[in-house]
This record gives sequence, structure tokens and C-alpha cells, in this order.
Amino acid sequence: MKTFALDSNNNLIVTDRFNTKNGLEAIKQDIKTLLLMFNGEYPFDNRKGIKWYDTFLSNNTTQIKSEITKRILQDKRIKNIKNLELINESGKITIRAELYTSEGVVNV
Repeated sequence: MKTFALDSNNNLIVTDRFNTKNGLEAIKQDIKTLLLMFNGEYPFDNRKGIKWYDTFLSNNTTQIKSEITKRILQDKRIKNIKNLELINESGKITIRAELYTSEGVVNV
């Protein structure tokens, strides 16, 4: 499956045409996009996305991981999630996981 390539600011990369990504690179980018979407942000279905503020206010790591897992599994290419980690560095949360996909294994 192809997806449009995005730069580090989530803008489409266009040279003489739209750039695309395939395979595991497309999956990595699509998962990042899924996780960055706040609930209510998507104008065509405001139920999509994670309620990040409410989720983190609960201060419950199990609940946070559950919300992240549910969101990742919305991508039908993802078959299983292993080693889901939340790393808090100076107030910034980094999510790491090993994903078993229809294309192979990828670390995000």
C-alpha cells in the first residue's frame, strides 16, 4: 500500500509530483499520523483520534497504553504489537513499539 510522503513537519513532499512511500516505511509514517491525531481534529469524523488530554490527565499508564494500542490496531495492516513503551523525557512522551504487520516487522 502506498501513502503520500511527509516531511518532518507533516507537510506533503512535492517535487515535480507527489512523493510516496511503500511497504514498511509507509506503515511507519501512517502509524505516526494516527497517533498524532487528536480526538475531534479530523473534520470528516470527529470521533477519530485519541483524547490525549483526558488520557494523560488520568495518569494511568495502563489506560494510556490501551488507548495507543486501540489506535494503532485501527490500521488493518497491523497484526500484533510487541514491547509497547512510553518514555517520558523532560515532559515529552515518546512511544516505541515493535509492530508485526502484513509487510513484516517494523519498529516505530
